[in-house]
Amino acid sequence: MPSRYRVTGVDGRTGREAEMLFEASSLSEAERLAARQGVTPRKIERVEEEGGEAPVAGASRADGGAPGGEREVWHGGASQWANFPLFLLCVLVIPIPYVLWRALATRLERYTLTTERLLRQRGVFSRTVDELELYRVRDVTATQTFWQRLVGIGDIVLATSDRSDPSEVIRGVTNHRGVMDLIREHTENMRRVKRVRELDVE
Repeated sequence: MPSRYRVTGVDGRTGREAEMLFEASSLSEAERLAARQGVTPRKIERVEEEGGEAPVAGASRADGGAPGGEREVWHGGASQWANFPLFLLCVLVIPIPYVLWRALATRLERYTLTTERLLRQRGVFSRTVDELELYRVRDVTATQTFWQRLVGIGDIVLATSDRSDPSEVIRGVTNHRGVMDLIREHTENMRRVKRVRELDVE
C-alpha cells in the first residue's frame, strides 16, 4: 500500500531548496519521482497520515489531483530562451513588434500533463485549449539542438494515432528528459487501462 514521503533537496532548475510530498510504495520510488521533477534529494522521510502536507516547490503535487482519479503531474511551458535567436536578429532583420508578440505568445502558451491527458492552452487575445488523450500517443522523443544544450532546454516530440494531428511538439522546456519520462510513464498506464495495442500492418 502506498505511503507518503517528504523529500527535501535542491531544485536543479533554480538551485533553490525544495520540499515535496509524494505518494509512493517505497523510499526508492519516492526518490525516483523527485528526480523526475528535477529535484536532487538530500533527505527522504516517511510521513504519518496525521501529519501535515509539505509545500511543493516549482511543481505540481504528486499526490493530489482532479476528481475521478485524474490528477495533474506536470505544468509548464516554453522558456524565453527558445526565442533568443529572434531577439538577436530583431535589430537588423525582424521587426521588434513581431519579436515582442512572439515573446508574449510564448509566455501564454502553457501545457498541463495529467494522468490521462495532455492539455495545451495558447492564444494572446482569444484562448484555444487542445486536448490529447495519452492512450493515443504512440512514441515520445526528446530532441535538443546545440543552442538548447547551452541554455538547458529541449523539445519533446509526440507521435500520435490522431489522423488530424499526428504529431505534437512541446518546445523549449526545462528538464525535458524528465517531462518525457512522465509522459511515457502515464501513456503506458493509460494504454494498459484502455487495452490499446499497436498493430503493425505491412
